[in-house]
Amino acid sequence: PLVKVGYRTDSSIRGRHPSGLIPVVVSNVKELEGLSPSTHIVYISGRVGLRKRLQILDEAKRRGFRVANGGE
Repeated sequence: PLVKVGYRTDSSIRGRHPSGLIPVVVSNVKELEGLSPSTHIVYISGRVGLRKRLQILDEAKRRGFRVANGGE
């Protein structure tokens, strides 16, 4: 089946996570500072090692962020 005109997502929600939050890729703890837990969902970068991943995960949970690839 071919894609037809009219099936595009509304521009106000295009590119968002299914929960409605704006996805942000984070590679260190400092990148969490300018974000808001009520509007952003965190993805931990795949280039981050286990030790730093756990640090980011702990800090994100402490600040109330949802982590999309947190393993839970």
